[in-house]
Amino acid sequence: MIYQIWKKKNKLAHHVWHLDETYIKV
Repeated sequence: MIYQIWKKKNKLAHHVWHLDETYIKV
């Protein structure tokens, strides 16, 4: 259960990081 939550949070953080990277690029 904890692992699933961590995995979900990690995925969300990665998505936000990617979005931020794109924003900085533009």
